[in-house]
Amino acid sequence: MKRYEDSFIRGPLSFAVFFSILLFTISNCSSGKNDREKDLFLTLALLIAGQGNEIENSEFRFSNTNSLIAARSAASPQFRVGSSPTGFLTDLGGENPENYGDGNADGFTDHFLTPEAVSINVCKIVAYKTPEKGGPAVGSETFENASLVLYSGPKFENFTSDPARGPCETATVVALSGNNTNNSELPMDKFIPQSDRADYDRMGIVASNFTYFFAPTDVPENAYRFADLGLNPVLTVPLLSDRGHVETLILENGCPASHLNVPSYFFSELLAAGEEDMGCTLRGAYIDSNTGNFLDSPNSNDLFGVGGLNFKNPPLNAGEVYTSDKVLKFKLPKSAENLSPTEPYVMVVNLNPPEKDTSKKLVFNVSVDNVLFWDSNDPNNVFSPQTDAGDKPNAISGNDNLTDPSLKNVIFRLPTLISSFE
Repeated sequence: MKRYEDSFIRGPLSFAVFFSILLFTISNCSSGKNDREKDLFLTLALLIAGQGNEIENSEFRFSNTNSLIAARSAASPQFRVGSSPTGFLTDLGGENPENYGDGNADGFTDHFLTPEAVSINVCKIVAYKTPEKGGPAVGSETFENASLVLYSGPKFENFTSDPARGPCETATVVALSGNNTNNSELPMDKFIPQSDRADYDRMGIVASNFTYFFAPTDVPENAYRFADLGLNPVLTVPLLSDRGHVETLILENGCPASHLNVPSYFFSELLAAGEEDMGCTLRGAYIDSNTGNFLDSPNSNDLFGVGGLNFKNPPLNAGEVYTSDKVLKFKLPKSAENLSPTEPYVMVVNLNPPEKDTSKKLVFNVSVDNVLFWDSNDPNNVFSPQTDAGDKPNAISGNDNLTDPSLKNVIFRLPTLISSFE
C-alpha cells in the first residue's frame, strides 16, 4: 500500500519533464505492504552542455507497435529488442507484443486496451557496448557492467545519497500521450562521443515505475483509471518491495476532478478552467487476482466503506481478504526475478546504429499498444471488473494468473521500447 504526495510545478512547458526527488518514510511497520510517503518536489529540467557547445538530450516519444517494427526492421534485417536474440520485437517483459493473448481455447474471448497516456519515472540511463567492443553478452546486462552511465537522476542541493533508499533515490517523471504531440526531452549528464557511437548496441533504463492512464470510455470504473507497475523499489525493506506488483492509484478529495476524466495528472494544461493542482495525494491499492476487486491490505482499511468518502475514486466493493500471493502481478523478465530490492533492475533496449555522424539526440520510442489484456465473453471491449461478472478474473494467485492460460486472466504488460540516434 503506497501513498503518493505530489507537488507539481504547473504552467506552459516546452517539454513535459519534471524532476522529482522521492522521500519515503515508513509508518506502522506491522505486516504486509506498509504505507510510504512520496514527497515529489518538482523543478524544471536544466539543459546540460555536452562537449564544447553541443547539447546532448534524450527524447521520449509516444509510438505504436507497427512503427517500432518498421523502424527496427529498416535498421537491421535481424533485429532484436529488449536484449532478446530471438529476432522478434519484444516488450520490456520479454514478450512479443504481436502475440499477446491466449486464444479462445480457454472458452473466453481475448480483449485488449491501450492506455491514453503513460508516465515513466526515469532514475538512470546507461549504455552498453557490443560484446566485440568489451560490452556484456546479450542477456547478462546489469547496472554494474554498463559501459557508460549517461544519466544518474536529478541533482538537488544538499541532497545526501543513502543506499537504504534503494536503486531509485531520485527520478525524472516523463509523460507521454497519443493525444499530445509534444515529446519529452531529458538532458543527459554525459554523452557518447560521435566517434564511438557505432560501438554501442544497447541502452539501459532504470525506472521506479510505469503508470498508465486509461480513458473513461474504455475503463468506466474510476478506481481503475490509473494502473501503476512497480519496477525498482525506493525502500529496501523487504515488506515494502513492490517490484512486479500492479497497483491502481486512488485520489484523495483534494485532487482535481479532471484527473479522472483526462490525463491532467500528467499534463497540467488539460486541467479544467478554474482547477489547480496544488498538491494531489494518491494512495496505491492492490488488485485481487481472483475477483478483480481490491484487497483490504493491512493499511488500506480507509479505502473501503465510510472511509472511501475521503477519496474521489474509491473501490466500489468491499475489500477482499488480503494475502500477498493474491496480489495481481505483471510479467517481469527472468533477469529481474532473483534481484534483491537493493539491486537495480535495468530495462535493456536495443539501440539502432546512428544514421549520420552529426546525430546529437538519443531517442526512445515507446509503445503501449494492448498492454491491458483480459478474458471475457462480453461483446463490448469495456473493462469493468468490479461490476461486470464477465470481466472478473478467476486466478488462484498472481503468479497463476501470469502462467496458466486456461484461467480467466487479467494481465497488465510493460511497454515496448526501441532507441536510436537522431
